[in-house]
Parts: sequence; C-alpha cells; structure tokens
Amino acid sequence: MPIEIQVMKLDTYGDEHGIREVALLKVDTEGMEVDVLDGAQSVLARMPQVASETHGEARHKTSLDRLKDGGVRIDAEEGKARTGMIWASLSSSRV
Repeated sequence: MPIEIQVMKLDTYGDEHGIREVALLKVDTEGMEVDVLDGAQSVLARMPQVASETHGEARHKTSLDRLKDGGVRIDAEEGKARTGMIWASLSSSRV
C-alpha cells in the first residue's frame, strides 16, 4: 500500500522553523544525498560539520562538488563503487 509523505528542502524547513544553527548535518538518504544537498545550500553556510553517506561513484563526486560549492571544506572522504563517506566542515575562513 503506497504511503504519501511531505518532502521539503532543508533550507525551507530551517527557515520555517527558525533554525539558525545545527551542530552536525548527517546525510544518510539511500541515494538521495545529492537532492538533499541541493536543497541545503543556505543551511550548509552555517553548518559546522557534515557527514554524508554516498551511493555510487557519480553521486559521491557530485556530493563532493555540492559541498564545495556550499563553501564547505572536505576533511576526509572515501569513495567506493557502492557506498562511500564524506566528512566535511566549514572552511576556516568562514568559521
């Protein structure tokens, strides 16, 4: 039986709920990591740390690009064919 759920960008959710600061963004969305990062660019600008699981080499590379585009420094990353991980933080110039 199909279930309908509401989906919104992290940026929208943060704005609507007045969330100005979060200690850690952990992304574990089973292949939707790029979509999450696309909807979190203003959140990334004020996020001290990010940990993201990635699925597949293409999503891993695109996730790295999205994080860098958001001004986030890649601290460590491990890209594998199936599942990878990215650890990132705000650039020292933005802290």
